[in-house]
Amino acid sequence: LIRLEGVAGCDPVGGGNLTSKRPSCAPSPQDLSSRWKQLEDRVASSRRVDMTLDGDTANNFLLISDDLRSVRSGRIRHNWQDRAERFDLSICVLGSPRFTCGRHYWEVDVGTSTEWDLGVCRESVHRKGRIQLTTERGFWTVSLRAGSRLSASTVPPTFLFIDGKLQRVGIFLDMGMQNVSFFDAEGGSHVYTFRRVSAEEPLHPFLAPSIPPNGDQGVLSICPVMNPGTTDALVHSGEAK
Repeated sequence: LIRLEGVAGCDPVGGGNLTSKRPSCAPSPQDLSSRWKQLEDRVASSRRVDMTLDGDTANNFLLISDDLRSVRSGRIRHNWQDRAERFDLSICVLGSPRFTCGRHYWEVDVGTSTEWDLGVCRESVHRKGRIQLTTERGFWTVSLRAGSRLSASTVPPTFLFIDGKLQRVGIFLDMGMQNVSFFDAEGGSHVYTFRRVSAEEPLHPFLAPSIPPNGDQGVLSICPVMNPGTTDALVHSGEAK
């Protein structure tokens, strides 16, 4: 058992209890088809982001690759310069660039990681102390726990159910529509969409790798962009929520 003193994983829910959030009235198949087609069209017209990790925001226990595209948690605390933008307690890091307008798409390979948090956050989120991943706190994220429990950071949290295991997560941010959507980039299906995402200030990509008790830290890797400015992989099935 490995304990990292003075650090904490990101808390995806208040109090730690997950609840299933289901609509009281299900949309018709025609409505779902129309909504999904509109989402596909927006993803297709988005700009694929050549994203890197912002080391100035990284918690001191994180290990970041030389190309700034992969991150995992380590056992040794680095003595990096204390900065206002650095997360001092929660094990997470922000991506670059930040977004103020437009449509943007990127993918993260989560590999065999059993715990992670991915999404976007407001530029003004608290960086000091333990953070709570909720939309009320400025985080729009999807979280995996114990290798199978997938949830969205709504209040109350939303349990998500998908076929198979996510290995590559596609994230689509539409600042104009104030939506952020998550996809199974390999399986070609929609996972979840947050609506009414605040566009009043810049948003940053957000990544938090696991700190499992057995010390087998998983790696999160930003997928390389083959054709910058375009979307290489599109999804073709799923339900827009």
